[in-house]
Amino acid sequence: MGQYYYLIASLPDLKLDDYKEPYRVVDFVGELRTHLSAQHGRYLDDMLLLYNSLHLAAVALNLEGSWSAHSVSGFSFLDVKKMFENGEYEQDSGVMKFLEQIMDRRGRDSVLSRQQAEELLLKFVYERLVNHENNFIRSYFRFDLNLRNILSAYNKRKFNLESDNFIETEADDVVTRLKNSTASDFHLSNDAEYIDELGEIFDKGELLHLEKYLDTLRWQFIDEVNKLAYFEVDVLLGYLIRLILVERWIGLEEEKGRQVFAGYTGIEEDKFFVQ
Repeated sequence: MGQYYYLIASLPDLKLDDYKEPYRVVDFVGELRTHLSAQHGRYLDDMLLLYNSLHLAAVALNLEGSWSAHSVSGFSFLDVKKMFENGEYEQDSGVMKFLEQIMDRRGRDSVLSRQQAEELLLKFVYERLVNHENNFIRSYFRFDLNLRNILSAYNKRKFNLESDNFIETEADDVVTRLKNSTASDFHLSNDAEYIDELGEIFDKGELLHLEKYLDTLRWQFIDEVNKLAYFEVDVLLGYLIRLILVERWIGLEEEKGRQVFAGYTGIEEDKFFVQ
């Protein structure tokens, strides 16, 4: 029997098209913290570092009020700022050292933008995750990083951009091919079977369709990498990512609904009151 048998057995099924999540992400993270071992709690923190990177970069640059209310992990800017101020990141010397470098650079170079700070932090976090000791984290975030970089390559090619937004980790063969290949599939079809379909969807320019396809790929990859995990921590980490995806789609659907409402009525969301 796995270490987390009872917790995993009690989890409700999730579907990407669910319109109400059984847990809020923040609540589920709190539940996990009461059950996970110290080592697995660090795994959780490593994952959340990526999902909270936008807010954490803002904290490092003291840019309160410049960011959206919530990150994709469900934690608000103030949540992350409080975690930082309460010393919750201090046990991670690598993170603290990196944030100090960003703050120091900001002090010496006022032109360091929030986008640049976030990109620096993303590279740092992805480098850690794709070399992680845990197989699920290592595999999933390599897959996720490849998706991100392939999209950047399609974007660069379609709009003839001079620069790219690749997040390049050490010895990254995928990025090497994305930079140098002129083939329609960047010579990646053997490694990324989805790449042709992804390219077709990208070319249509339908953002929601593209986002749903990407999240479907992520969902399916979690199934694949965890097919033999059963009642181990990997299942809980995969469930958390799926919950993050579901919560994000609820937000996207609500935003789409507001746009449709405004289109029909000419009334924006902040102009009407719902009892």
